[in-house]
Amino acid sequence: MIYLLLAFEFFKIGLFVFGGALAALPFLYRLTQLYDWFTPAELTYMIAIGQSVPGPIAVNIATFIGFHTAGPLGGVIATTAFIIPGMVIVLITARFMNQFAENRWLKAGLCGIRPAVAALITLALILMVRMTLLDWDGFLADNDWIALVNGRAVIIFAAALAAIIKWDKHPIVYILAGGLAGILLAP
Repeated sequence: MIYLLLAFEFFKIGLFVFGGALAALPFLYRLTQLYDWFTPAELTYMIAIGQSVPGPIAVNIATFIGFHTAGPLGGVIATTAFIIPGMVIVLITARFMNQFAENRWLKAGLCGIRPAVAALITLALILMVRMTLLDWDGFLADNDWIALVNGRAVIIFAAALAAIIKWDKHPIVYILAGGLAGILLAP
């Protein structure tokens, strides 16, 4: 049964996600609410690892979630279910692109999709900030506003953002530096 659920959920995500991995995050976060496959905190780790290894981030995350949820076969099923809709859409689009390139309805639809994708990416940003920089569990347990902010994560975030703005380095440099900072600042 878990394999069918993985296939169904990741097929849906693959079918409706426009805009890449960031646009997929609200869908993935929703899975944490529907199923006990993984927690929001585990999702942040999966995202970090998915960004750190070669390949498309969204596919890496789908593989990771499937594997985490149902082992190697789960990883294969989640990945396959996720990529099939995109492959079919690209093949159909490639076949008919010249016929519909100037279609005003298609252009209008795509113009409407872009702001919706921007909204999904913005929601992904909000979810990432909430899962990474804030400690909702600590806040809700004690109703302590100081406990709401994850100070170590905020320091690493601020340092990484400043470094990214100042220096043009490969993203893996910042990911590795963030990991090292996390180790050095561990309680």
